Amino acid sequence: MRNLTIHRTKSFVACLATMKVYIEDPNVCDLVINGLPCRKLGTLKNGETKSFEIEDNFAKLFVIIDRFSKGYCNEFYNIPAGTEDIELSGKNEFNLTTGNAFRFDGVTDPEVLENRKKSRNKGRMVLIGALLLGMVLGVMRVLGSSDSVSEKVFTKEGMTITLTNEFKENTMDGFVACYESVDVAIFISEVTFDANSELANYTLEEYANALYKANEHDLRGDVQSENGLTFYEYQYHNSNDGITYYYFTYVYTTEGSFWIVQFATPAVEVTTLREDITQWAKSVTFEG
Repeated sequence: MRNLTIHRTKSFVACLATMKVYIEDPNVCDLVINGLPCRKLGTLKNGETKSFEIEDNFAKLFVIIDRFSKGYCNEFYNIPAGTEDIELSGKNEFNLTTGNAFRFDGVTDPEVLENRKKSRNKGRMVLIGALLLGMVLGVMRVLGSSDSVSEKVFTKEGMTITLTNEFKENTMDGFVACYESVDVAIFISEVTFDANSELANYTLEEYANALYKANEHDLRGDVQSENGLTFYEYQYHNSNDGITYYYFTYVYTTEGSFWIVQFATPAVEVTTLREDITQWAKSVTFEG
């Protein structure tokens, strides 16, 4: 037997989430990850360092957030056979398409890098699937109702946003709230200062730039400050359905948190919806 030590570097990304650590084990299966039977070793909180006792054989080490998102929000490390103790480090990286997954430091293993790429693609499909589902449900509501469009206020955990009665609330792992209409999906998340005290020193623009730099987009724009809002835009082309999606990422701050409100829509709708999205973003308020 030998010791495996993992240090989770403190980060404002997924700061409230506790990572679950699993290792490949054909004899004890607590959870199947990437098609492999795995045994749970323990958990890792933000900034925590823990040691686990492992066998001397080769095995894949996995770090996930939960069993529901393990298909696209996972990271693994190939533990070589041997008797020497092993020390690893890593942190959660901001990327909505991977659920802000944990990433080991200094990885060059092609197998791990390929898994990260596949995870991003799967995560994009999850987000896009939520968007498409919202469109379908929205069309059904429109066809089944003759009511005119009117403003509708949505409130969740102290945050309020004014949309229209075309929107429907939904749930999705990793987000405080999600709202969907025929052609727009909205994903809202919060990062508190309690678990990341250094964030209290960030300006709104600094935090938005940190998110911007931590993400990976094919086409992206600089962080902007207009109409009292701080935001950036980017687009992503999904080769599976041939649709290019456009994203508006707005960042807000309260006394104890940063909030991220992201609007997603097919790129062909951007010109039509840009003014509405701006108004919806301006309507966001917080208790206190």
